[in-house]
Amino acid sequence: MNFFKKYFIFLFIILSAASCAFSQKPVTTVKPEAAPVFSKEAYFYYMLAEDAKLSRNYEEAIKYMEQALKEDTDSEYLMTEAGSLYFSLKRIDDAVRVSEEALKINPDYEPALLLLGSLYSSKNDPDSAAGVYRRIIKLNPAKTAPYLHLAYIYLNNKKYQEGAKILEEVISMEPGNAKAMFWLGSA
Repeated sequence: MNFFKKYFIFLFIILSAASCAFSQKPVTTVKPEAAPVFSKEAYFYYMLAEDAKLSRNYEEAIKYMEQALKEDTDSEYLMTEAGSLYFSLKRIDDAVRVSEEALKINPDYEPALLLLGSLYSSKNDPDSAAGVYRRIIKLNPAKTAPYLHLAYIYLNNKKYQEGAKILEEVISMEPGNAKAMFWLGSA
């Protein structure tokens, strides 16, 4: 009896291991975004800003980020990061200013566009926010997040038909998108 018990345990382990080998999904590669490149001095201040941000000390973080921007005045990445910090500090006009400066350097820089859309929404400027999200959709029609932002603006401003149309488009792109289905059911 003891022999059969050991045999079945051994067989179970072997079969379990073999089944794991066949059920693995193929490895897919994702093309990472290019890392931002800026001077050593700007990087030093950027890292100090990131450290302060992790401690939720946004006042100190923005001081370091402003220093980084003095060292590298043409970095849309640093400008967008500064805009995000200004947003955290509720300095919306400063956040809009640096986001727009980033877009002067790179008009298609999606992180700055997304931030700008959020900033316009927070300023209760739905027309400007919707324009930014439409611009992002035109640049990258495969991403659903800007569609959802745009639908939210329409729904929030009682433009239910426009919002529903956008949500139906999201659902056609991503049939299981729970947020789009919920909002469409609420519209």
